Amino acid sequence: MIDEVENEGVINKNESDLIRSAIEFSETVVEDIYTPRIDIVGIDEDESLEEIREKFLISGYSRLPVFKGDMDNIIGVLHEKDFYQALNRKEKDIKKLISKILYVTPNKKISELLKDLQLSKAHMAVVIDEYGGTEGLVTMEDIIEELVGEIWDEHDEVFEWFKKIGEDKFLISC
Repeated sequence: MIDEVENEGVINKNESDLIRSAIEFSETVVEDIYTPRIDIVGIDEDESLEEIREKFLISGYSRLPVFKGDMDNIIGVLHEKDFYQALNRKEKDIKKLISKILYVTPNKKISELLKDLQLSKAHMAVVIDEYGGTEGLVTMEDIIEELVGEIWDEHDEVFEWFKKIGEDKFLISC
């Protein structure tokens, strides 16, 4: 139906893509979009302020999960802005800066998770496996990108697969 309406000129390509995304959005589950445990950049609650600062700098993330002991015990989220404000105030303890985090299963629909994140004013959820361990991490940005496409900010690295280097010449990255 969407193709037909687009072909008739009632809607344009961007509008049809958004409609398709909205339809798929209601069926997509967390497991389809989360960041796997192995790729998570996290902070141990006992790390030094210098180590935390370095993790923010290197990762480019504005929020990092905070764990106690190991990644299976994520206790909250530290926001970069709160961290640097505390550093400016010469505070040494980050524990009071940690905000809450939600815990979800991989089969939860992202449309439901988005509502849960909004209600709890959280931006991140830990995806737990059947044993209660950390399987991955999903953010509000991950969910929104499923609906509207990739969201680029000043920290994202733009990668060009094809680059025109001459009239009839292209450089192709593999």
